[in-house]
Amino acid sequence: MVCKICGAKQKEWFSTKVLQKYEVRYYFCEECGFLCTEEPYWLAEAYSSAIADTDVGLLSRNNINCRILSNIIYYLLPKRGRNQIFVDVAGGMGVLTRLMRDVGFHFYWSDKYAENIFAKSFEYAGDVFYKEKKEIFALTAFSFLEHLVDPKAFIKEAIQKHSTKTIIFTMDIFNGVPPSTDWWYYSFKTGQHISFFQEKTLKEMAKNLNLYLYWSKDFYIMSEYVLSNTILKFCTGLLSHFLFLRAKKGTKSLLPNDYDYLLRLGEDDGA
Repeated sequence: MVCKICGAKQKEWFSTKVLQKYEVRYYFCEECGFLCTEEPYWLAEAYSSAIADTDVGLLSRNNINCRILSNIIYYLLPKRGRNQIFVDVAGGMGVLTRLMRDVGFHFYWSDKYAENIFAKSFEYAGDVFYKEKKEIFALTAFSFLEHLVDPKAFIKEAIQKHSTKTIIFTMDIFNGVPPSTDWWYYSFKTGQHISFFQEKTLKEMAKNLNLYLYWSKDFYIMSEYVLSNTILKFCTGLLSHFLFLRAKKGTKSLLPNDYDYLLRLGEDDGA
């Protein structure tokens, strides 16, 4: 196989059962460190439910992501972005979109595979603020790139489509050769994780996309902006909770406005 990140030839590394029935081959690129499955013919079955039953950490993870992401927007990104639009392009059930709007950031939901439950009427396509010509300042895609056949192409297309300069995402990475098959992140039973990265993989992606790469813990930012890795480490570190509380005081929750907006929508639908 040819590596979708750097174009080098990948080597078959191991094979194992996915969804407890398909023998699947995994290919590794020794040049950029990208590991991926063979062409994932089982994805339709894997996504019969967009959210895996084993994802019991979904809500706690979204609460953590909301805190860290709020810090990143408030302290790290250019200040003019605070009142602009953010699109969660892997929005899942809309939990993060709703949480971020509750804090005070103009987040909108987008997802090809999942049903928006918690952020209804705040889908990107129906964005009333977008019509007021606010820019899309950044995209988020948390725990998502590992689900993609061609993650580099996805980032390139998403940035171009939304005319933005920044994408923020999370993932677990490995270093050196691929981990043994007991690594939990492979998620063989769900069949949804098909791409795996290490630091040099992400650096190669950013370089090919003409973006800077920043990271701290499992938070990554690819952006045209020159940012501070030191501030990013504060945003994700031991003081993140206290920084979040301070950021909340500096923002105004959109919850009351959203409630009024949804009431008006309901009245219009009933007319």
